[in-house]
Amino acid sequence: MLHQNKCKPLKNHTKLVLITLKDGQKKQNDMKAKMSVIYDYEPDGRQRNMWFVIDFREPIPWTEKAMYIKVVPFGYKDVYEFQDDIIGCSVLLEELLLMHKGPEYIGVNLQAIQDRLTIVGMESIQVERFIIQVVDLKEVLSFVETTFI
Repeated sequence: MLHQNKCKPLKNHTKLVLITLKDGQKKQNDMKAKMSVIYDYEPDGRQRNMWFVIDFREPIPWTEKAMYIKVVPFGYKDVYEFQDDIIGCSVLLEELLLMHKGPEYIGVNLQAIQDRLTIVGMESIQVERFIIQVVDLKEVLSFVETTFI
C-alpha cells in the first residue's frame, strides 16, 4: 500500500466508501472526496511520500463516533501542488482505528478529533480536509494486513 511510484493525479472526485458506527450499528454510504498522497523529493532525487490527504466534498459526519474509509483509489501530487487554502486537520496516529474488513480500510476516531479541536478553540464543522502522515497510515495498514489477513 502507498508504494513510491509516479501516478497521474486523480482529476475527478472519487466516491469515498464510508462506514460509520453509531450506537454499535454499522452504516455504509458513499461520500464524494478526493484522496491524494502528497510527495516531496529526497536530496538524492528519490520520491518521498509525506501526507495522505482526504479532501471532503460533503460535510464530515461529526455526529458519528468513528468513520472507516476505503483508502483506494488515490492520486499523487507534488508538494508544490498542495492547496493550503483549505481548512484541514491533522489526524494523529492515536486517532487512527483498525478495521478487519481489509488492508485498504482505515478508521478515524471522529470523537477524539473533535475533542482535540475543541481544546484549541476550533469548530469541527469548519474542517474540509484530513491530513494523515503516510508513515502513520502505513503502520496501521501493515498491522491490519499482518493481523487480520
